[in-house]
Amino acid sequence: TSSHICYIAEEWGRGRFAPVSLYRGVLKVSVRSSVVGQEVSMEGEKLARYINEKLGKEIVKRVQIKNEG
Repeated sequence: TSSHICYIAEEWGRGRFAPVSLYRGVLKVSVRSSVVGQEVSMEGEKLARYINEKLGKEIVKRVQIKNEG
């Protein structure tokens, strides 16, 4: 399930971030710049909702940003 969630997140993000892990409903994603981090942070709820709709159940509760830049 975790790898499927990461695949869906990558599809949604279109290369803006890389999914790192999913633990207890928190999807951790890695970004290369603070600008992208802010964008993804503002869209975190949309991302979680998109993934959960694709899966047909609520697994992702929130998105956490990890800045690599």
